[in-house]
Amino acid sequence: MTEKYKLIYFPIRFRAEGLRWTLAYSGLPWEDKKIMMEEWAGLKPTVPSGILPCLVTPDGRKLVQSAAIARFLAVRAGIYPAGEAEQCKCDELIALVQCDLMAAYEQFLPLRPQEERRRGYDNWNEKAAPRILGYLDGILADSQSGYLIGDELTVADLLVAAVVDSLSQIPEVRASAQSRKHLTAHLAKLRQQEKLAAYLKSRDDSFPGFNV
Repeated sequence: MTEKYKLIYFPIRFRAEGLRWTLAYSGLPWEDKKIMMEEWAGLKPTVPSGILPCLVTPDGRKLVQSAAIARFLAVRAGIYPAGEAEQCKCDELIALVQCDLMAAYEQFLPLRPQEERRRGYDNWNEKAAPRILGYLDGILADSQSGYLIGDELTVADLLVAAVVDSLSQIPEVRASAQSRKHLTAHLAKLRQQEKLAAYLKSRDDSFPGFNV
């Protein structure tokens, strides 16, 4: 067993960075366990469904599926809404980011052949970004609090800000994130949170390809 939460993923952002932001903000004790591809073959049989990211809880349970992990951590950290309608909205946004958005994001990961990545960039900039980021930007445009749901920060804010931050590091898709002023302001607002600022300052970006 471990005395802290352990998040296991590759040394890239992709599906795990929003979970890292959530853990950093939560104040829960945690370890960011980055593994290399050559380690994955030996570890894979020990992980449910053979997929990452995987969250190992302090009592030794192994949880997978990034959307499910995000909701689990949100409840533990007290950043999951209380009302049923608000919970439904939060679940919608978790799925939008961790499922829909990541499916498009995956198409331009460095492991893809160059021609596939080119098509992935085009699909993102022409179709996925207007639909997904445009929708999120619109929610924030109508928000009086600057948050996505109600008056307080929720896990949805952390997931969205983390992926906007990640997209802003990729030259081919950077403009799709940075051109949306409400998402940009939202990211700036969250980066000022003390715990997140500390995580971002200490984050190890030295792994090749970590910015994807």
